[in-house]
Amino acid sequence: MRKQCFTLLIVFLFCSSTVACATHHQGTEGTHTPPVIEEQQSSGPIKPSSPPSATTRYASEELPPMEEAIPEPLSDKEHTEQEREPKRVKKETKVKGIYVTAPNVANQATFHQLLQLVKETELNGMVIDIKDDLGRLTYSSQTPLLTEIQEKQKTVIPDLKETLQTLQEEEIYSIARIVVFKDPLLAQNKPEWAIQQKNGKPWKDPKGLLWVDPYRQEVWDYTIQVAKEVAQLGFDEIQFDYVRFPDHPKRLNREAIFPTAQERSKAEAIAQFLAHAKKELEPFPVVLSADVFGLTTTARDDMGIGQEWNKMIAHLDVISPMMYPSHYGKGSYGIRSPDHNPHQTIEEGLKDALEKNKEAASSLHQVARIRPWYQDFSFRKKYSREDVLAQIEAGRELGVEEYLLWNQGNRYSFR
Repeated sequence: MRKQCFTLLIVFLFCSSTVACATHHQGTEGTHTPPVIEEQQSSGPIKPSSPPSATTRYASEELPPMEEAIPEPLSDKEHTEQEREPKRVKKETKVKGIYVTAPNVANQATFHQLLQLVKETELNGMVIDIKDDLGRLTYSSQTPLLTEIQEKQKTVIPDLKETLQTLQEEEIYSIARIVVFKDPLLAQNKPEWAIQQKNGKPWKDPKGLLWVDPYRQEVWDYTIQVAKEVAQLGFDEIQFDYVRFPDHPKRLNREAIFPTAQERSKAEAIAQFLAHAKKELEPFPVVLSADVFGLTTTARDDMGIGQEWNKMIAHLDVISPMMYPSHYGKGSYGIRSPDHNPHQTIEEGLKDALEKNKEAASSLHQVARIRPWYQDFSFRKKYSREDVLAQIEAGRELGVEEYLLWNQGNRYSFR
């Protein structure tokens, strides 16, 4: 009897072991469907590599969840790559920069000369064309909509990431200049996004160029895609230019219609675009800035182009009025010839800007700091190094230490 019971016990144990092994084997190798992963609001749902069939069960129903959640250990190579790429942080640099065209970035000899200019002076930054005022991207985009619009355009900067690496190694602050609403290329490819005439045809400025509609969010998102892509590549700052309506307001108001305006003013549309851009760029460690007309520092309205100082500074880290003395009319600020009096012109304009910021600071959580554009080119009067230094000194006397220098051909007198 004992022998029979012993035999039965052995058979029982053997069968139990066989069933358990078969079940575990099927649970780990019989199905390849990954466990269910909940949606994450920050990055969207994570999809399995292949969809489950109607008869397939998720492995998480058969195995403890922790077993599936254990990540693979990093290899030595992956550890090294992580150590080489420290986490980027948003910079708070006091910038003194120059504008650099994309062709001059691509020209090694010229770019080297401009690098030397920055390294040998108090300069520490470069503003580089990323999307110009014809709507052309200067680099090779990997974003589908951007590549669709830019399909026939030539890439000017062959390796933007390498350029940014050079600037980083030289400790030069990098600013991506992105033209926003003056975009003939986008308007041609997406005519429904262009500013429309009342007769349904695209509206053109006096030079025959198309503009896109600043009220349309599709236009906003197109520009923000550019900003996100170059922020990811490593730029320190995103700078929006032509963030305004065309500068012929009476003619525009007479000829154009804006179907998506929804009773918003021009200034409200520009401010809403900046607020939207700021929110979309929050995940990236970049400063957000915008160029505005020089007279915005003094004007109490939006001058018909949507640039109202107090509305814009609430959504920017930096605001850059283009304070070129040659662009002020005779008698501005009581100055007979602003072009011949750069120091006084900058002084008067910046006083108004600082007063506006002071007034706004009482009601806003944050106001943009002021970094003006100064003139280093000749228009009516031939500008010299002394004229450039006079503008810089006027700013410094008022506590405005940051500045940018503009010369369309990048031939700077500043040394």
